[in-house]
Amino acid sequence: MSDSEPWSPCPPGELSNLQQSLQHDAKRRNRRRFLVAGGAALVATGCFMIIPEPPPEKMTCGEALDLMPSYRAGKIPFASQRKQIEAHLAHCPRCRIAYERTA
Repeated sequence: MSDSEPWSPCPPGELSNLQQSLQHDAKRRNRRRFLVAGGAALVATGCFMIIPEPPPEKMTCGEALDLMPSYRAGKIPFASQRKQIEAHLAHCPRCRIAYERTA
């Protein structure tokens, strides 16, 4: 506002809206700082979240066929899942033939 403009009062509610907006922005900044600091602390201490292995279940043909490229490349992360694929290939001739054809 320049010196030549006359002063006028703010419309009703404008200051409270501004205050709420500033408080919201401050909370968001604090959350970001907390998350960044927490992530940095985890990295610095070497503490990483460990992903639990899925429980062993019977695998369907569709699941086995979907996982075959990863299985062949050795990129299945869980030993139990690799065992499920191996067990499925041992008893399912259709999937075993499909696996042998992709070799």
